[in-house]
Parts: sequence; C-alpha cells; structure tokens
Amino acid sequence: MNLAEARQSQVAALTISQTAQLLQVDVRTVSRACEEGQLPHLRIGRRLLIPRLPLLALLGADQAPSLSASASQAHAGVVATHGRTTAAHSGVFSELATESVLNR
Repeated sequence: MNLAEARQSQVAALTISQTAQLLQVDVRTVSRACEEGQLPHLRIGRRLLIPRLPLLALLGADQAPSLSASASQAHAGVVATHGRTTAAHSGVFSELATESVLNR
C-alpha cells in the first residue's frame, strides 16, 4: 500500500503489514513502534491494527494534495503549524519514553 492508496482507502484500520509497506519499514519495526506508543493502534485479541486516519494525520498526509495557488499558500500555513505541533508531540513522546524507562 502506498500513501495515495491509504488516502483513498475506506478501511478504518491498516494491518501491521500494510503499515510497514506504507512506511517502508519491517513489520517488526511497526510492532515495536506500537508497543512503545509511537504509533496509534488498536489491539483486538492478538492482532494489532493501526487506525488509518490517525496514522495519516501523524504523517501529515491527511489532506489530499491540491494544485491551486491558494491551496498551496494554505498548505504552507498548515505545514508551519504542523512543524510546531510535531515539536510539541516529540516532547510528549520523549517524556513518555523517559517515563517508561524510569518505570522499568
């Protein structure tokens, strides 16, 4: 699965294999990222599923690309905002990682 297919898909969640293919990493990397809280996921029985829309939002790919000039300018503002959001999220993730290390 590629990013365009993920955007157009109507499924609620992706499998670990589909997510690994999308991110171009090994399935074990996706599993580990889920277990470490780096990727949003659902555990249903023994299966890990990654919700499609939160994953696309995390990747900054939740909006379809547009070719118009006004849309490009709007996208630049979103990208600037997303950069600040990502920095804030990375602080949260580092705090979570520190907590999990301290709790072991």
